[in-house]
Amino acid sequence: MADKELKKLRRSELVELLCQMRETVDELGEKNRQLQAQLEAAEARCAQQAQNTDEERRAEEAALREEMRRVLEKVDSMGVAIQHCGEADRRIKAAEAEAHRMLANAQAEADAMRAAAERDIAARKEAFTRQCEELLRGQEALRRLMSD
Repeated sequence: MADKELKKLRRSELVELLCQMRETVDELGEKNRQLQAQLEAAEARCAQQAQNTDEERRAEEAALREEMRRVLEKVDSMGVAIQHCGEADRRIKAAEAEAHRMLANAQAEADAMRAAAERDIAARKEAFTRQCEELLRGQEALRRLMSD
């Protein structure tokens, strides 16, 4: 997944993706352990081969070499997959950090806008209060003039 796509994801999606990657890493680790066990079993069979006759040994060694080659190929592919998961994990962490930074910036911006709005409201309220006071003084002056 590209960095741009990761940045577009919500935090919950990022956490879900991180969990999926973690599960994949765990699965790959388990497969790696299984393959390691297969490799150890193959090595044990190789040790047992030493007791067989030369001709039998050669045939069995060839079969074991082929099996070990396949196992090693699987181990190599698992290593590549684990590296990809690690890279994805690093990207997710970077995306989470970016999301936190963006959230903090948005919160600071919202706080600044709220403070500006509160100052504007206070100034308008003060201006309105002055106008009301002037109107009341004008009304009082008119009453005095009319009563004279």
